[in-house]
Amino acid sequence: VSTQSTGTLIASDAARADFKANLDRAISTTLTDSSESTENEFNELFENVKRAAAESVGYKPPARKRHHTSDPQIVQASAERKTLLNKLNNNCPSDRSSLREKINRFSSGIKRRLKILRGEIADSLTSAINNTDDSRKMFEAVRQLAGTTKPEPVVVHDSEEN
Repeated sequence: VSTQSTGTLIASDAARADFKANLDRAISTTLTDSSESTENEFNELFENVKRAAAESVGYKPPARKRHHTSDPQIVQASAERKTLLNKLNNNCPSDRSSLREKINRFSSGIKRRLKILRGEIADSLTSAINNTDDSRKMFEAVRQLAGTTKPEPVVVHDSEEN
């Protein structure tokens, strides 16, 4: 399901003005007499809002999957594994046992690489915790293991940039 990039609409005055102009244009072109039912008019209004938002701010990029990795070895092995699975599922005239063997080899290789990457992440977390001052180690451990980052400060300016 695609959703509009409402953050852009909130943060950018230019995007907001563009959205308002698109919405005004869409509503003015679809004005009809009031003989239609109220439900149809509301549905048409909501479609106009969606269309104006899509034209002015666009859609959010799709969210990454939970177990996403950008490691080139895993990406390559995963792509090769998918092609072999497609061959297996499309009943290509080839030896199914050898295809299953190759798929299993790729799967185990991916699992081994992910285990190595998880170990590297754990090592970096422990080194970050151990490199802090003794009085701050507990707080740093909680911060590192929770996986939260410090939020960016929100800065608000008035029209005079104050």
